[in-house]
Amino acid sequence: MARAYYDLTVSYLGNIFTLVDDYPVLNKMTAIYQTFAEGRPIREALLSKQLTDIWTALLLDQAERPGSRKIGRVSVWDGDSIGMENVISYINEHFTGKITIQTLAEQAMLSQYHFIRMFKSYTSFTPHEYIVNIRISAAKYMLKNTGLSVKDISLDAGFPSESAFCTAFKKKMGITPTEYRNSMA
Repeated sequence: MARAYYDLTVSYLGNIFTLVDDYPVLNKMTAIYQTFAEGRPIREALLSKQLTDIWTALLLDQAERPGSRKIGRVSVWDGDSIGMENVISYINEHFTGKITIQTLAEQAMLSQYHFIRMFKSYTSFTPHEYIVNIRISAAKYMLKNTGLSVKDISLDAGFPSESAFCTAFKKKMGITPTEYRNSMA
């Protein structure tokens, strides 16, 4: 998922740019650095979230500049970014279970309709797309690093069935989970 943000960021900012507020980016980069420096286990889903947070901060920084362009079809959300960060944290902690729009909207203290629009504005993904991307990232990690069956991985990653997982995985990755696992061998 971070790759889509990278491509979007480079298309708006280029390869060299300055930041109005560098704290959010430096904070996340420090967290990534400390994970490697301290030799802690790498959790791919968490690393992907931190990279996504960096790209989001870069896009938000650009959107705050006078004369900035719109990102996608809507302007970047200028509301309470902490509320959206809480929602994203909630998704990352609960992606293996059932997550409803109602629950997420309550987390952000918005109506469901308004929440969906604001989430898309904030992340460039619908809530459903974001959740599926997180689940696929977790599944890719398990496919690479465990011997679990595809069915077990699909359930552990939060998909309702093996069939739903395989369909979503092939749509996102262009290959089946088994083909992905074999390509990693």
